[in-house]
Amino acid sequence: LDKLLEDKISKPGITNWDPKSKEGALLRAIHHLVTTEDLQYQSRGNVQGHHQQDY
Repeated sequence: LDKLLEDKISKPGITNWDPKSKEGALLRAIHHLVTTEDLQYQSRGNVQGHHQQDY
């Protein structure tokens, strides 16, 4: 991950989303993780913009 970020910052360019490439596979995994966590958060009754806080 560090290497990919370093490369993208030092040599910005078109993102390769092809799942057969290392970059594409990693980005798809990150996208899946973020999407899954967001859906789980929303399914627990949390609404966008309104966060439950524990006090």
